[in-house]
Amino acid sequence: MDWKNASLRAGLGETAVRDIIKGRVKNPRYDSVVALKKLLQEENDPAPSIMQSIAADADEYDAEDHEDHCQAVIEQVRRMGMPVKLDEICRRLGMRIVYEDRDTGFAGSIRNVLGDFIVTINALHPTVRQRFTLAHEIAHFIHHRDRIGDGIVDDELMRDGLQNPLERQANKTAADILMPDDDVTAAFESGLTSLEDLARHFKVSKHAMAIRLGMPY
Repeated sequence: MDWKNASLRAGLGETAVRDIIKGRVKNPRYDSVVALKKLLQEENDPAPSIMQSIAADADEYDAEDHEDHCQAVIEQVRRMGMPVKLDEICRRLGMRIVYEDRDTGFAGSIRNVLGDFIVTINALHPTVRQRFTLAHEIAHFIHHRDRIGDGIVDDELMRDGLQNPLERQANKTAADILMPDDDVTAAFESGLTSLEDLARHFKVSKHAMAIRLGMPY
């Protein structure tokens, strides 16, 4: 295999491609494995045993470890400080963010376009709402990856109401991402006791912070 060409097409480093395919990396990044699987399938690699092995590894990794991997990435980024860097989480998970001017009723969506997960955020919404929407779409990627459509509008997972259990789960995880319990407690103990100060510190709306604290708003 032409490692240099493969790395360029997969968007990975040449050494990373070689090491993953040769089995030198025990726990490769999820998005790297998926990129290689896609490349090898498109390439119809002349060494089918390699292709089948990588594809099988990607499928197993996806089924068994996807949520754990996502949570580990979120924890790593959380340690970088608050407010949590959502763009860094997306970068590490291989998700692409697009901001578009959309109708007021549209908050965001996530689509699977030929294996690329694209999050669209309404650029006209306030920053705090954009951040909650982005965290919400990250949550869909964590929990509902296999349900996300391949670009057909009807298959988009939209924030269209809390009666949908998928949306409730995504909202809960979004709050966990943006306002981790330990960090909220630490901020409160450091002297940030007002709703306004806490919301500003975590870059969320006062409404979202009030719900997180169990306070009326």
